[in-house]
Amino acid sequence: MKIVLLPNNTLCNEQCWICGELFPAGEILPTLEGERNTYVCGACIAAGPDGMKERAKQWAVRLAEAAAQAKKFADDLALAVIHAPSTVQVEEALERHLKEMDHRAVRMAVGGGVGGLAAWMRNNPKP
Repeated sequence: MKIVLLPNNTLCNEQCWICGELFPAGEILPTLEGERNTYVCGACIAAGPDGMKERAKQWAVRLAEAAAQAKKFADDLALAVIHAPSTVQVEEALERHLKEMDHRAVRMAVGGGVGGLAAWMRNNPKP
């Protein structure tokens, strides 16, 4: 296996073919030679050949665990009665949420500008 450096003019996140981690693609994108969309992250390059092998094994374990969880979920779901919102209910909930967000923004602006924003952030911590 040979890794080559290809020019890249799209700055976005890519998934490493070796370890599965997302990484920001820079101007030069390490790629497996002769393969398409087989990008290699900087951590795998830095780990060297033996480190790459270990990182690939670790990813394989994570994939197997995720596959087992997905299989169990699919089996459980096959036996379940599913109660899901309709698309209309989803649209209505989204509309209500967006209106509430607009009202909060107005209250923050009217209620003290940056101070209002700081107070809102204190009272509404991220989960």
